Amino acid sequence: MKYIKKFEENGITSEKNNDVKLIITFSDYDEYTEAIKYFQLDSYFFPNDYNNENQTISFYCEDQNDADVTEKEIDKELVDNGFNNYRFESEDN
Repeated sequence: MKYIKKFEENGITSEKNNDVKLIITFSDYDEYTEAIKYFQLDSYFFPNDYNNENQTISFYCEDQNDADVTEKEIDKELVDNGFNNYRFESEDN
């Protein structure tokens, strides 16, 4: 089962009320393309955005605490699956 970050407000489910964007930047293009395949097929997490020019994969999070927990879980998945040329950062949305 994949987890996409969705939030409910007044009974309406939305992905838009996210305050923090968690970004994974890959330094190796081949590993970036393999990570895209991994997230599409095997990961428990579903990214909100891909940027081929910057080699980034983004996830929208509710707040910084959510981003920290999400980062830890995604990092574990990536390490367990042999990825190592990446870094995390977060920015306010």
